[in-house]
Amino acid sequence: MDHPVIREIEATGYPMGYKEQEHLGIDALGTEIMEGDVLFRLYDEVFVESEISYDAVDVLKTLGATREIAK
Repeated sequence: MDHPVIREIEATGYPMGYKEQEHLGIDALGTEIMEGDVLFRLYDEVFVESEISYDAVDVLKTLGATREIAK
């Protein structure tokens, strides 16, 4: 007798109630932008915060980049 969660994972690859994040695009450095990612926007370019260094974040802030959450 299998647990219902195990059966669901075997059937679909995911546990019950799992929702895949939506892919929203690609940032200026080629990183996938996923729903909920923290972004920095500078002019027409977008950067995913988790993929850039602390120094890069400081430079973007100094240049006037805005911080937002991908939706």
